[in-house]
Amino acid sequence: RVSDCFECLEGSIITTECVEDESYCKRTSDCIARQLWTEVQKSVMEVLRSKTLQNLVDMAKQNKAIHYHI
Repeated sequence: RVSDCFECLEGSIITTECVEDESYCKRTSDCIARQLWTEVQKSVMEVLRSKTLQNLVDMAKQNKAIHYHI
């Protein structure tokens, strides 16, 4: 899965510090922005978990175009 590659190379994939660490801010329990970023993070992880390296290779082959550089 692509998510495994990202996490191995970059570490945890987080949108904001407070999503990973609730103690980062005293307002985490009622913060609307944190709720939004938590939802965004879950969606990003869902996409990354749904893809494999082979999926990316196949996508690249489909998008292959001839590029001329002078």
